[in-house]
Amino acid sequence: MSGDVRARPASDGAIGLVVPADWWVVPLADEAERGRVIAAMVDHQVGAGDEYAALRRRLRVDVGAAARRAAARDGWVIAFMLMHAAGHPLPATMIGYRSPGSFRDEAGVADVRAALEDVAAMTGGRVEAGAGPFGVVLRAVRVRTGSWHGVADLPLLACDHWTDPGDGHGLVHLAFTTPLVALREPIGELFDAVASTLHRSDPVPGDDHPEPGDPCGAMPAPSGTRWP
Repeated sequence: MSGDVRARPASDGAIGLVVPADWWVVPLADEAERGRVIAAMVDHQVGAGDEYAALRRRLRVDVGAAARRAAARDGWVIAFMLMHAAGHPLPATMIGYRSPGSFRDEAGVADVRAALEDVAAMTGGRVEAGAGPFGVVLRAVRVRTGSWHGVADLPLLACDHWTDPGDGHGLVHLAFTTPLVALREPIGELFDAVASTLHRSDPVPGDDHPEPGDPCGAMPAPSGTRWP
């Protein structure tokens, strides 16, 4: 990802990140705003013709249910990757959470890593430690079976990142999921690049909710998360 990639921000008011402009950011805290953004996203993807009315309704229900589940689990944002390559969609989702835990010292990192490794061992994944914008980043990558927009029993690539911004509100957990298992390396690098844009943020007065679909500036060249 280079510095001239168009992007849009996502923030919970304290922590922010930026994603490519062809991702669609859905804030989760405000139910009305959540519904407005989902409706705009579906219209953008499907079109406004009467012949697509049933499809739009189904997608709004499916995406809305996913957003409600994320909000119920204390998620603060969900983003949908709407990229295309050679006319083919490249779908993925990202959910941002705040989770209990602290990387205040080596013991804190070790405790969180041990808990994550216990879970990863049961799912065939592995946990790696790297260095990111806030210091230590723990990443777990695994392939699991799950459902994707109503299609059951699909192999899915799951990439999870945890880091501590040091603001006293716990860990930031970014959960990326995609059915593009065959693109594990390049899609994983993209997820790493998005995670590397995490930063402390303050809300911009009068600009809490950028218009969906409008680029919001150039994505900064990420400092890069370094892995051993």
